Amino acid sequence: MSVDRRTPPPRLPGDLIVRLVEAHGRGSLKYLPVFHAGDVLPLLDQGEREIAAAALLLDANRVFYPEVPDERQHDS
Repeated sequence: MSVDRRTPPPRLPGDLIVRLVEAHGRGSLKYLPVFHAGDVLPLLDQGEREIAAAALLLDANRVFYPEVPDERQHDS
């Protein structure tokens, strides 16, 4: 997996993410923002609205995955 070099999005509560995705679906929000994976992935363990929002974001590649240091680089 390549490193995501985009500026990290702000962390947002799940209910706000769901409302923004639904607003985009109704045409009230022109562009779908990028959301932090730490906020989106937990939505997959919730109700139908949350799962649908997370699935749409994942499918549209609107999820930011922060860079995780490679532990192998620190091994001697």
